[in-house]
Amino acid sequence: MDLFIDEASYLVLARSAGQAGAGVAERLALCWHQRQRDPAAALALSAQLRTLVPELGRARLDLVEAELALLRMDLPLLDQALGRARQAFEAAEDAQGLADCDWLEAWRASTEGRQPQALPWLESVRQRAGAQSQRAQAASLWSDLLQTFADPLAGRARGAPSLEQIGTLPVGVDAWAHELRGTLAAQASDYGRAAGERLQAFEKARNSGQLHRAVVAIHNAVDALNNLGIYEQSLQWMEHALELLRPRAWPLLEGHSLTQLGDTLRRLGRLDQALQALDEALDRLGGLPTSRPYAILLKCRGDLLLDRAEAEPALQTFEQLQAHGQARLHPDLGIHALRGGAQALSLLGRGQAALCRAHTALQRARDSAHVYRQIESLRALARLHAAHPALKPDEPLQAPSPALHYLLQAQDLAGTLAGFSPPGELWDELADAWAASGDMAQAYRLCRVAEAAKRRSQTDQAAQRVLAMQVLHETEQARAQAAEQARRADRLDREMAQRVQQGKLQALSRLVAGVAHELNTPLGNSLMAASNLQSRGDELHQALQVQQLRRSALEAFLDQIRSSGALLTRNLERAASLVEQFKQLAVSSDARVRQRLRLRPLCEQLLHEFQGQLASTPDLRLALVLEVDPRLILSSDPVALQQLLAELLINARLHAFAGRSQGCVSLRAAIEGERGLRLSLEDDGCGIAADNLSHVFEPFFSTRFGQGRSGLGLHICHNLALARLGGTLSVSSEPGRGCCFTLLLPDAYPELRDEALSSS
Repeated sequence: MDLFIDEASYLVLARSAGQAGAGVAERLALCWHQRQRDPAAALALSAQLRTLVPELGRARLDLVEAELALLRMDLPLLDQALGRARQAFEAAEDAQGLADCDWLEAWRASTEGRQPQALPWLESVRQRAGAQSQRAQAASLWSDLLQTFADPLAGRARGAPSLEQIGTLPVGVDAWAHELRGTLAAQASDYGRAAGERLQAFEKARNSGQLHRAVVAIHNAVDALNNLGIYEQSLQWMEHALELLRPRAWPLLEGHSLTQLGDTLRRLGRLDQALQALDEALDRLGGLPTSRPYAILLKCRGDLLLDRAEAEPALQTFEQLQAHGQARLHPDLGIHALRGGAQALSLLGRGQAALCRAHTALQRARDSAHVYRQIESLRALARLHAAHPALKPDEPLQAPSPALHYLLQAQDLAGTLAGFSPPGELWDELADAWAASGDMAQAYRLCRVAEAAKRRSQTDQAAQRVLAMQVLHETEQARAQAAEQARRADRLDREMAQRVQQGKLQALSRLVAGVAHELNTPLGNSLMAASNLQSRGDELHQALQVQQLRRSALEAFLDQIRSSGALLTRNLERAASLVEQFKQLAVSSDARVRQRLRLRPLCEQLLHEFQGQLASTPDLRLALVLEVDPRLILSSDPVALQQLLAELLINARLHAFAGRSQGCVSLRAAIEGERGLRLSLEDDGCGIAADNLSHVFEPFFSTRFGQGRSGLGLHICHNLALARLGGTLSVSSEPGRGCCFTLLLPDAYPELRDEALSSS
């Protein structure tokens, strides 16, 4: 079973699994691929299927429940369901099932903020699933993504799949590839391309049923759009993310979405609304204090408190972030916490303490070998010294002032970044520092450089905005086209349903005509008998009135009553039998009750009852052969199965051995593939003529009309096989060499077990 399927395949599966007679395997697949698309429906379907599928099917249902428990952060239920699934897959040595268990373990580790512990689980997925499988390729890209967050330089060296390579990836894997490309672009400050890649990741993830990954892609795309200053579009996308999440009650993602919303509102200057959004995010994430989204919430809250000039609460928030486990795992968060804390301390007038934190931030940036973070930390040190001139530098100065000393280092580092242009703000800060040191000529020159840098930055940012807006337009256009295709598909479905309904009405008309034709004879005979009886009764009454009733006339009338009564009884019983058979034609899959059962006892009981029926035909001696493994267990509707086999046996007795005194009937069962069962009922009788073979399952087709048969028996068997048992019934025959009816049950999930069935 694939880890992901596209939306078109899912809709086909949903229509097929929702039809009458849909097999258990189809419904199990629907439940699996519904797990994020429609969690409530998936859980309801899981409850229905649990008693119908064998152990491996129940393990797959446990995985559905485990994944949804993880998304709801119901960790005790996650442990129970995942434990049951792993135990079953290990017992069956099911590598694919175990790979899916490992996938959930990696997801849990990442969700709980233990990203390094997720990597071994992802490696296990690759090994179990096979290098070229959908699961292995997705796990590989996820692993690269986690490692790129932890070590951007190594991630840049590894790179990401090209667009040509993405075109060859399986469904759902392409979403991870676009996310990795977007992350590398964002780390290179190419925010327009980052937004575009992440929005493509959103579309690919949503199309493959990965709603969790789709919302994460929106979060990351919004971060890129915010860096481009495209705040209104960011707000629209965050609202879209929240619309997807609210019906699903996934607290971690909803909290992260509210965090992103609050940060976007802060950048727009709507500080009160931003605080309200972050307070709501804290309500969702308060129970998940070790997660990365909680750490990001602290970061955004600290930035908001600084913008609100609430230095003391901001300091406490950044200190909480600094102590957070995610700040140690992800250098970006730790460095941001130190710089934010330094800024808060500076606002509180605690310059020396602020200086210590700023130096620590610089050292952490150097340890991570992230040049851009080093530049930001050096600029923060320069601003501190400019705000607190009395502070003494912690290293020998290579410039007239501490601020200029650190800014020149930042300038040198910026020159080492290929393709990186120092922002105009850095040149402005350098110009101010030179002016403060008395070198006005240098300050003037740098002012000119700053203006040119700002113009280049504005041009570059405009180009990135154009790219981002183009991607936004293409994404909206794709969504509109998808909606239009969905409308067309819905219209086509309605038209098809209408045609099917018309076909059903025509078939019903033919069926009613056939029933009317069959009922006409017994009812006509009954009417004639009743009419004659009434006429003779009237004659007898008249003779009695005129006192001319003779004994012979009375005896003749009594004989007439007896013969007419017998005729009425026979014909009305025949009519009642036809009505009962007609009712069976309306068999529906809604009435089926599937359960695990042993097949041989059911077959033995059928043959025993059939042996008793043979006593009424002493001229026919039949040998009955049963070849069914006593250990064979299957999932099926025992009532429908017994009814179908009984009707086939009756058909063999009445038709196969006409004019013969002996014969043989064999009933065999064999496992077909992984989950199918083949049942065959074979006789060595006269066979079926080639002209009749294609008509035997049609209603009212019989070679023995007028001999007690209605032509409905095999048609009822066909309906039972399709609607109640979810299988197919076929026939093969050669005249003079007998015939064989084959019942194929594709979703019987047979297995050979010696132990007794449990009561569940």
